[in-house]
Amino acid sequence: MKAELKEAHEQLLARLDALEELVRGSTPSRDLLSTTRYQLTRASGRRRKLLEERVYPMLLERLDGAAAEAVRALRDSTATMVAASAKHIHRWSIDEILDDWSGYCAASAWMRRQMRERIAREQRVLYPLLDD
Repeated sequence: MKAELKEAHEQLLARLDALEELVRGSTPSRDLLSTTRYQLTRASGRRRKLLEERVYPMLLERLDGAAAEAVRALRDSTATMVAASAKHIHRWSIDEILDDWSGYCAASAWMRRQMRERIAREQRVLYPLLDD
């Protein structure tokens, strides 16, 4: 399961890198922007599904004490991250992005930073617990 989670993290980080590359340039085409955001959303959803349906349940079934509490805290903080992401996506429709590219770039930088920090936290907490 650790290998699956690492793969999910790598895919999500690659999609974040693709978005970062996009925002370094001038306003992209609607198609490229839509595709990049869609791929990022899909990678994030796959990671979240793996965590919620397999990783957290498996770990919480076999752990107790501080380790279990760390996993529960990570699991329980998911809703906050999902809400922030949903708010960002709702605020920044494709049309809004194309109308205010510099504003989106700034807002996107904050969201990408939050996602990277979340992945790093998952790696710190979960990888040692998933050692095969």
